[in-house]
Amino acid sequence: MRGISREEKKRLSIALEILMWLWLLFLDEPTTGLDSATAFFVVQTLKHIVVDGNKTIVSSIHHPSNEVFHLLNDLCLLSSGEVIFFGDAKLAIQAVIAEDRLTSASNQVLWAAQDYVPKAITLILGL
Repeated sequence: MRGISREEKKRLSIALEILMWLWLLFLDEPTTGLDSATAFFVVQTLKHIVVDGNKTIVSSIHHPSNEVFHLLNDLCLLSSGEVIFFGDAKLAIQAVIAEDRLTSASNQVLWAAQDYVPKAITLILGL
């Protein structure tokens, strides 16, 4: 795969997996190394594949942007090696805050969701 960019290699790799017509895909950090617009495009495309193609995609994503976070259906949130939330991504922030399971105010999921639950972020950060 010479002569193509890192972003193109990543998208090509995902496309090859999709073309295999498996009902379950495991993707390890499909957005790592991509700019925010490309990362959003990749996750949005994966979401369409889940909805339209009747597939399940399990993926690890570190530091999702707010826009990417809103595309997630279900979420398994890890902190310090432990599962602190598993369920509907839209409920993750409220559940984690309600259970006081945060190890620090800098957990990336809070920053990714700051527009999603701004009041909770203000509360956690003491602003």
